[in-house]
Amino acid sequence: LQIIKSKQYKQKDFLANYTSKSMNGKLLNSSSFFIKDENEKLIGMICVNTDKSKYIELEKTLQSSLISIQQFLNQDINVELSDDNTINENLYLTAENSIEQAVIETVGRLGKTNVNFTKIQKLEIVEKLYNKGFFELKDSIGRLAKFFNMSEVSIYKYLQEIKNNGEVNKK
Repeated sequence: LQIIKSKQYKQKDFLANYTSKSMNGKLLNSSSFFIKDENEKLIGMICVNTDKSKYIELEKTLQSSLISIQQFLNQDINVELSDDNTINENLYLTAENSIEQAVIETVGRLGKTNVNFTKIQKLEIVEKLYNKGFFELKDSIGRLAKFFNMSEVSIYKYLQEIKNNGEVNKK
């Protein structure tokens, strides 16, 4: 009725994407197309109304979620994480992944086949794993021995050397 009363149909052939309200109070997205005779007299209208209440509800949910995400992301990153404020935990799927990561950190790569590591490289790898608590895992000695293709006794000797020296001698 407002559209007819305002006589907007005289200047335009349609009105699109305006907001209206249904009888039960739901917000609608509306478009009206004017049907005119040869004298430009309004003889009918095609009105398309789409209930946008679900979209408004979805928008509110998304905004609420975004606020939660922003609060999480904007937490104070200066909160003390440990005594020296560093993050030193990596999450691995398997013990083998821990070994591979220590090898990459030491040697810079992980070959397709086991590389012939020097004793110093092996000691460095064992020390990295030791410092990360790798040897607290069940069968860790055996897994590392298999990876290095050497005996478990040799790994125990490396561990003893690391514990005695406190750090691998880099010669």
